[in-house]
Amino acid sequence: MSTPYIGNNTDGQFDPSYAPSGETSTPINVESVAMIVGGKQIAGYQSTYANGTSKWTAEVHTDSLLDNDRFDNSSFTGSYNESTEKWTWRPTTNNSIKNLANDWRGNGVDYERVTQEDIRTSFYNTKGADTVQKKFSSVQTQALTKEVGGLVKLKENEKFSKLPGVQGTSTAGNGNSEQVGSTEEETQNQRINQLNFNSVNITSDIKATKIRKTYGNYYYPQDIAANKQDRIIFTMKQSTGRVIDATNTTVNNFQRKSESIEGSVTLPITNGIKDLNSVDWQGSSMNPLQAFGAAAVMNLSEDAFRTGGKNIGRIASDTLEAGRRTLTTNTGAREAINALIAGEAVGTRNLLSRATGAIANPNMELLFNAPGLRAFDFTFQMSPRDSTEAAQIKSIINFFKQGMSVKTTSTNVFLKAPNYFNVDYVTFDEDGKMIRHPSIGIIKQCALLSCATNYTPNNSYMTYSDSSRSMVSYSMNLQFSELDPLYESDYYEGLAMQNSTSPSSQIGF
Repeated sequence: MSTPYIGNNTDGQFDPSYAPSGETSTPINVESVAMIVGGKQIAGYQSTYANGTSKWTAEVHTDSLLDNDRFDNSSFTGSYNESTEKWTWRPTTNNSIKNLANDWRGNGVDYERVTQEDIRTSFYNTKGADTVQKKFSSVQTQALTKEVGGLVKLKENEKFSKLPGVQGTSTAGNGNSEQVGSTEEETQNQRINQLNFNSVNITSDIKATKIRKTYGNYYYPQDIAANKQDRIIFTMKQSTGRVIDATNTTVNNFQRKSESIEGSVTLPITNGIKDLNSVDWQGSSMNPLQAFGAAAVMNLSEDAFRTGGKNIGRIASDTLEAGRRTLTTNTGAREAINALIAGEAVGTRNLLSRATGAIANPNMELLFNAPGLRAFDFTFQMSPRDSTEAAQIKSIINFFKQGMSVKTTSTNVFLKAPNYFNVDYVTFDEDGKMIRHPSIGIIKQCALLSCATNYTPNNSYMTYSDSSRSMVSYSMNLQFSELDPLYESDYYEGLAMQNSTSPSSQIGF
């Protein structure tokens, strides 16, 4: 990405006016700098302040009313710590990487995305000359050099003399590198901070064999490749593991890792477009005995949390005494509870009703139990008109069958998961640019559960007379299930659908 701006003059595209962490509200320099993540270019701006702090903000977080320049929406911050005398790059907030992954979408046909793990891998990588952090450091150093009047003066500044690019040192990057001359206590603290229940990669040496990573771009009908017909596009990603983030503030502490697989399938949008959003609610009850026991256990648990379990015995005694007083001061309640206890003891739940004509209040109510996973069903009938189109259809069927197949390993002791699938409804804007269909629901990443192929959908066996004996028609049924439940935050984070009285421009999920 070019660097066309001088100082803080970005022609209004990005003029940050916030004052984070003691910096002046106006940076001394703003540069257009792209972050490369998994080969994808994420446009953004890097602003440098007079005290040496530098911030990188993705362009996607500077171009809307909700993400304006008055608020610090930066993804990464490089700063000097006076107490430790170290200069490091870190995510600006705990949600910075998550927000960047949720909000950025590529400009390609398939709206390419990046995962949180993709961003972490690119950002924390310290190998190679073109790492993200080294690039940011170089831009910041250049800005400071201009500010102080040359590299010599910058080297003389104790605070910035150890900046990457000033003395030829490599960046501390993620802030976890041990410094020369650090004390054992500092080293231990660094190790503890590294643990801190932060992101943990689930990795192993279990490698899948014979993985296909490249497919063609297949179309049916063939002429859909050249026209502006609305369509549905299928792409795949290879599963490469998980990331456990115990401190993740989102609803999901498990982040999937994946790698893009080249190739796609483009098909016309068929009839029967539908989705079903559902959640599981179930009836639940709690009788007085259960409520009494729950209260006692919660009292014990709360005290154990606050005191480390030192007063559990006293709390248990006090709880039992309170229960005893309740029973002895209310004769009717005492007799009813005695009957209820006796009924539970002998396995006769209606003993209380038989003896007193009453029942224990079940406090019945409908309670939320779990989110649901949406399922999607697609049926396509494809009738080739020539040998070229017949070849496309065969490749399309192979795309789904091979993609959903379980992967073997070198020892065959373990098996690897099939590929993930992305399903996108696509249309075109007034300029002919491919965009996500605004009036059909968005589908999250899916697993392909089944692929059923009917080679005689017209109830008769017929082939062409070509050498491949292509069938005159094929019917393919695909059954998908989303990998993750649908959350309300998806509308906020994925679509920026904030509280507003204005009508929505798209359906959403």
